[in-house]
Amino acid sequence: MKDLTDWLDKYKIKYEIEIENENVNVIYGMIYLPDNKITELPKSIGNLRCKRLYFHNNEITELPKSIGNLRCNDLFLHNNEITELPKSICNLRCERLFLSYNKITELPKDIGNLRCNTLYLNNNKIPKHEIKYLDQIKLLKDVYTDYTDNIEEVFKLCKI
Repeated sequence: MKDLTDWLDKYKIKYEIEIENENVNVIYGMIYLPDNKITELPKSIGNLRCKRLYFHNNEITELPKSIGNLRCNDLFLHNNEITELPKSICNLRCERLFLSYNKITELPKDIGNLRCNTLYLNNNKIPKHEIKYLDQIKLLKDVYTDYTDNIEEVFKLCKI
């Protein structure tokens, strides 16, 4: 947790601490940090509760395992250097997840556990056969890949 609060302090972000059922959460409405040459997120980022997190246009190469505990409406991670998604991302709950313009080469097999309405995966290095896992995401309404930006088309591709 200290790494998270130190990291927020480094970028001069004001926050409040909430203790709920013996869990300590850092609460903030929005964190806006695009174009800051950030290379990594704090290990305890999963303790954050936010409406929107803007980490696009940075140099993030990997996501911490705690990312799956993060609770937010929108998570902007596009235009980074992410090559791999941790398995824990499958536990993430958000409205929109922006992962476009990274270097992701495969999706976790349990991606169906992701709770997300809109998923942006275009302009990565994900092979066409990997998108078959997307039809397992129950809440998914919109998805954007290199192959199509139409959810019905993605589901058709998943059947192939």
